[in-house]
Amino acid sequence: MRAVLISLAAAFGATAIVGFTWLCQREPGTNFLTPDKRAEWIFFPAAVEVKARGLANLDALFRRDFTVQRAVPGALLTVRAAKQIQLTINDRKVELVPIHNWKDAFTVEVSGLLQDGPNRIEARVFNDNGPPALWLSLSGDQLSLRSDQNWIASFAGSAWRGAALAASPRFPGRGNSIDRSERTVSSLTKVWPLWLLFGAGALVFCVGGNWWLNRHPTNVNWMTVIVVFGFAGLWLILYWHNARILPALVGFDASHHLNYIKYLQE
Repeated sequence: MRAVLISLAAAFGATAIVGFTWLCQREPGTNFLTPDKRAEWIFFPAAVEVKARGLANLDALFRRDFTVQRAVPGALLTVRAAKQIQLTINDRKVELVPIHNWKDAFTVEVSGLLQDGPNRIEARVFNDNGPPALWLSLSGDQLSLRSDQNWIASFAGSAWRGAALAASPRFPGRGNSIDRSERTVSSLTKVWPLWLLFGAGALVFCVGGNWWLNRHPTNVNWMTVIVVFGFAGLWLILYWHNARILPALVGFDASHHLNYIKYLQE
């Protein structure tokens, strides 16, 4: 019976992993950028946000200037975007075949749009529930161009800035709403005396309780009862302390939840 349960648990875990992987790589409603070594996913370097983004089909314009010394026969452009894209090369529109899944890459031959000397490629990407992101690879005879940090980007008509790699971690800068959170090291320098006090209290509690139980033997496992109710009491004290100082509007979608409760009360 135990072997059967272990097998079922393993099968369930494997199925969950496979299903989650499929959602990330294939489901259009899942905002996941599938990595590809041929190029990098890039986006406009906006500030880090922790709140949900409102439904708005905003666009980002990505631009890259490059030089071609001579004709490039058979130049192939492979591109994917999160989630809709309009592409031009030297101000001439690239005809892209419509696809149903934005995670699928499509390839088009663009040698006729390239010219000797300076060239410019621009991609306008639209996304209604996330940051617009671009993945692009242009390859041909002695030509290799890909989306990376050498591109520039403009979000909803803003000033041009260097594009950011989606794979690179982002941290909140000075003035960001979540930059005011405490740091671990600086916090430890302030609370270590309180930690020592709690540690000393816990040590006295354990040693004293063990001494008392040895002096007053009983059939009831009082140590377990004391530990369980002791930790439960400390947890309630911590909850009571934090609940008094926590603002009512802190939390995801807090204002709408409060409006719903008010609606039920009325």
